[in-house]
Amino acid sequence: MVHIRTIRIPIWRALLDGDCKQIAKTEKQLWNELENQNHWYEPENKHRWITVVSDENVPVVKGETHDWSAEGGCGGIHVHYVCPHCETQEYTDHDPNASSPYLWFCERGKGLILVVTE
Repeated sequence: MVHIRTIRIPIWRALLDGDCKQIAKTEKQLWNELENQNHWYEPENKHRWITVVSDENVPVVKGETHDWSAEGGCGGIHVHYVCPHCETQEYTDHDPNASSPYLWFCERGKGLILVVTE
């Protein structure tokens, strides 16, 4: 069994009617992403959203950036990593407004991940 390093950090969540729809490392980042990038968010329904924070142990993995366009594909820059929860190769769009380590959900709903890139 491979040992995965974890760190304890505050996790900010935005809940819409009790369901988590956004996560972030800071409250400021949470609201910025929620209001500017989340397709569930509508300003007239702001009253339906609540934010919560909790300190949690989150696994940390190394990710690699790949420019799909430069590699003969399309879609710009993506971050590739192996999910520590389900041990599968995953990738996500690179967010130029965020910085490493990136906080993401496991694609199969098994937990949170911090992905470090250089």
